[in-house]
Amino acid sequence: MNLNEYYRNHKDAINASIMEIACDLAVGRLLNAHDAPFETFVDADDHDDPDSGTRYKEGFQKEYDKYYDEEYARVAKPMRFDYCANDGVAVLSEDTNA
Repeated sequence: MNLNEYYRNHKDAINASIMEIACDLAVGRLLNAHDAPFETFVDADDHDDPDSGTRYKEGFQKEYDKYYDEEYARVAKPMRFDYCANDGVAVLSEDTNA
């Protein structure tokens, strides 16, 4: 099985794995940047329901998003993975004659 076929057949699973890795790396960067525990950055979705989950506080959401995007790209680029491509394989600039 070649790369294109593998990526095409497993595109969703590959993307989910990259997203999970990027999330963990982004959280790590946030923790390191502020030298604070995770609880510093999140609030409960519903303070009356402890099982409701959490969301980033307004002051930290954009920072987390920036780190996440950078980490997603850092993981996906060496893999030549692009979820938006039909076959999941990224077209790199050296692959084109542009």
